[in-house]
Amino acid sequence: MKRKKYIILAVILVAVILVIARAVKKSIKPPVETEQEEKALPVEVEKASMAAMPETVEAIGNIEPFKKVAIFSEATGILEKLTVREGDFVKAGELIAAIEGEQRKLTVKQLENEIKSQQYQLENLKSNYERNKRLADQGVIAPKNFEDTETQYNSALYRLKALEAQMETAKRRLKDTAILAPISGMVAQKFMDEGELVTESTMTKSDPIVSIVDISRVKITVPVGESDIKKVKANQKVALETDVYPGRRFSGRVNKVMPVTDYVTRTTTVEVLADNPGYMLKEGMFARVSIDAGTRNVLAVSLDALLKMPSSGSYYCFRMRDADTVEKVYVETGNVKGGVIEIKEGLKEGDTVVVTSQGALETGKKVIPAYRTKTINQNPSQ
Repeated sequence: MKRKKYIILAVILVAVILVIARAVKKSIKPPVETEQEEKALPVEVEKASMAAMPETVEAIGNIEPFKKVAIFSEATGILEKLTVREGDFVKAGELIAAIEGEQRKLTVKQLENEIKSQQYQLENLKSNYERNKRLADQGVIAPKNFEDTETQYNSALYRLKALEAQMETAKRRLKDTAILAPISGMVAQKFMDEGELVTESTMTKSDPIVSIVDISRVKITVPVGESDIKKVKANQKVALETDVYPGRRFSGRVNKVMPVTDYVTRTTTVEVLADNPGYMLKEGMFARVSIDAGTRNVLAVSLDALLKMPSSGSYYCFRMRDADTVEKVYVETGNVKGGVIEIKEGLKEGDTVVVTSQGALETGKKVIPAYRTKTINQNPSQ
């Protein structure tokens, strides 16, 4: 009886074990694909290499006219005529204003008559002088008589020269009543009106009649720092931009580099002359200039290789750590030109960087690299 009981217990125990074994087997799932070896991501790569990067010096300044002249009167009197208005274009030598000059004309006419009379008198005295000189040489007349004639002749001669000098002054004073434009350009401002009196006090630099500006070209004086001034030389090409004309570039050249540096700001003034087609650029506009300072060899990669951290603004890229694994590298950048960017720190020449699918990468990610067919332009300025 006991033996039969043991057999039944053994059968039950075996059955329980089989049930537990089956349950355990079902609970063990086969490994999923993600727990197997990570699938590699195909990417395009390129090598960081040396490239000739254009060197520019950036600066800002205010636009000034190429020439600016304030016109003053050298004559006093009523401003009889003003022939120009603000905005008018005038040519050099063109009449722009006239001072009343009737009295000066009368003075010139009077002197002309006096000179003619003196010339007639001098001719008579000259004849007497030459005759008495011959007679004195022959001993016919006393030397005293000849000396008197000589004195009269010389006095009349000096009087004629004095009148001629007065005539030159009178003509100059009459000429001063006609005010001419010294340069070609546009009338920028008008300071007086017809009928106003020009006095000695108004013939100062505080009271001009008009001002004229030549803006066929414009001048921009910009400060350049100590680290960049050695790169700037006369006649270098310059590109000019202003917010008034977004996307429009004006061309110019470095006209001169001043010989002194400001002790306080440690900057040197550079004068730039730029073309002004259609007089688009005006005095007082704010301008940004970019001076072409040549090229220099720098380490560079394509812009496609870089990503930017939204928070810090730092740039980074993914570099091949070995044949099929990448790593994240932060870099310091420099100039950008033609889809190529200078790398100052973080990479070295020959490093292989990823240029596609970086959004799916992280350090240690497996990739299948393929070199892109487009390589870095060795001369990004082209």
